[in-house]
Amino acid sequence: MNTKAHPWPDHFYPLHVAIGAAGENAKVKLIHSSIDLGTLSYASYQFTSAAS
Repeated sequence: MNTKAHPWPDHFYPLHVAIGAAGENAKVKLIHSSIDLGTLSYASYQFTSAAS
């Protein structure tokens, strides 16, 4: 785990939950991307299951 990008595990673990909840063969789509103060990312992703 990159400690500079994710200094605490609670910042990183929700990604695993979202991917797991989407199910096998899930797709991911970037729905918003912006950066503030040169380093703070406001990226938002949509996970869809193979059934949708």
